[in-house]
Amino acid sequence: MKIELPPSFRGAMSSRRQAERDAAYRTFAEQLQALTGTVDYKLSARGWCYILEEHGLSKDQFDIAESRINICRKDGWLPLDFTADDSARGPQGDDGTGCDYPVLEELGFIWDAHIQDHLNRYAPVRWVDFQPYYVEVGVEKVDLVGLNMPVCREFRAMVSNFRGDVDINSKAQMYLRFQAASGRGQQPVLLLEGDHDPKGLQIHEYMLDQFLELQGLAFADGTRLTWDPRELIIVRFGLNADFISKQGLSRIQNLITGSGRELTDPHHPDHSKPYVQDYLQRFCARDADGRWRGWKCEANALVTRTEAGRELMRAALGPYVDLDGVRRYHEAVKKARAELRAALPEFLRKKLAA
Repeated sequence: MKIELPPSFRGAMSSRRQAERDAAYRTFAEQLQALTGTVDYKLSARGWCYILEEHGLSKDQFDIAESRINICRKDGWLPLDFTADDSARGPQGDDGTGCDYPVLEELGFIWDAHIQDHLNRYAPVRWVDFQPYYVEVGVEKVDLVGLNMPVCREFRAMVSNFRGDVDINSKAQMYLRFQAASGRGQQPVLLLEGDHDPKGLQIHEYMLDQFLELQGLAFADGTRLTWDPRELIIVRFGLNADFISKQGLSRIQNLITGSGRELTDPHHPDHSKPYVQDYLQRFCARDADGRWRGWKCEANALVTRTEAGRELMRAALGPYVDLDGVRRYHEAVKKARAELRAALPEFLRKKLAA
């Protein structure tokens, strides 16, 4: 199915022109809605561009497509929450609108949402006590959070959206979790999945430097970051050149940075840096005039290869998961839940008789 973007419809709008605009955006929104069944998690507007690329969208239309998707949300053709939330912060507190329900309805809710749900989730044993490694995953795009979540949830690996960089609070909290893991005898591991570009390929190197900058600092409650982050195992995985070629992932034919300048340009301030030169030598080629022709692959491209992307995550986690420990953990949880279910009737009888 080829999907066409709605035109810009600039200028004054006659009633006929408005009707044409509405029809174009309605059709576009309906086509997007029809594609939601191809993924089992929410995508960012950028992630949808990669899905649309397989339906005729060209790379130079990505920015326009993102704009059209957001217009559809603002104008009501798509739900406001059609795309994934890329915000790291949300409101906190009580808005005062909470209210309980009539007795019988509330009792049913208590049974289903509290008692029955807790019986099915009860786990008085800790996953970390059955594993030699403590693993967290950092991804560079919000779409990879949803993509990797099923695998990360299965193996109790927290996943964070780094969005190209990590704020100090997030780094400090992650550092603290690694410190706690080391204190209980686990080896901390950080798996990083990002773009295939000069900076993305050396993300594991500057992450260590960022953790080292925090060593010795303290939180307001006096908790101090004392663990040596050089003990952290940092592994970059994911978008390697062979995987990109094998999966036929979409490439962007430039190395334009956030400043809007091209890394292949000798006048770019980073052009001569070793990591850029290494990337050019390994992955790029010169044209007939001797100028570098660069390319990169955004991590969002993985949304078009869901199963392959999740297998990539599973393979990255594999060396750091003790499968016998997984088995013993689930056996311990099953036993504990059986004991809880057996004790519940007598507990409820005594409570209701009191």
